[in-house]
Amino acid sequence: MYNPLFLYGNVGLGKTHLMQAIGNEIIHQHTEKVVVYLPATKLIDEIVSAVRSNKLPNLYKKFEEVDVLMIDDIQFLAEKEKTQEIFHTIFNDFQQQKKQIIISSDRPPKELIHIEPRLKSRFSL
Repeated sequence: MYNPLFLYGNVGLGKTHLMQAIGNEIIHQHTEKVVVYLPATKLIDEIVSAVRSNKLPNLYKKFEEVDVLMIDDIQFLAEKEKTQEIFHTIFNDFQQQKKQIIISSDRPPKELIHIEPRLKSRFSL
């Protein structure tokens, strides 16, 4: 098992389709698993909303109930330091609990600009 599974390639090559197919197959084979697919823009919105409404613990609780987390277009987290910090916490929680993370991007981890080095290193495990 690759964890995290990091998919990258140019726009329009089917990364989103592949991620959704993987998620559907996991659900098909493991009906008890909670699989969540989020475009990075939606993840950003959820984090910003939780911070602004002072409900960050609720957001962390929501992700605790997820078995497989799929984030599409992670490059959109660039230059969003607080969002990256919170995602780093979520990512670490998944890793510690040996829960699957699947991430997509338009470039490999080492080429992600304005993404914290500690996140890029996690993406390359």
